[in-house]
Amino acid sequence: MTNMSGFRTAESMKNKECWKEAHLLASKLLFRAGAILIVIVLLLKGVLPLEPPHVSLINNGISLVSYIVITMYVNNVITRK
Repeated sequence: MTNMSGFRTAESMKNKECWKEAHLLASKLLFRAGAILIVIVLLLKGVLPLEPPHVSLINNGISLVSYIVITMYVNNVITRK
C-alpha cells in the first residue's frame, strides 16, 4: 500500500485487503476499457474524416469519463464489503 501511486480512495486505503481488491478490479476494468477505446478510435479514424487533434480530443474525453466511472464503481464495490 502506498500513498504515492495506484488506486487511492478513502475506501481503498482502509486496509491492505481493500487495497488489493480495488487494484485487482480496477486493473481488469481499465484494461477492458482500454481495449474498447482502441476499437472506438480505429473505427472513428476509418469511418469519419476527422483530423488527428479531433480524434485525440474524443479519445481523451472518453478515457476521462471511463476512468471516473470505473473509479466510482470500484469504490462502491469495496464500500459494500
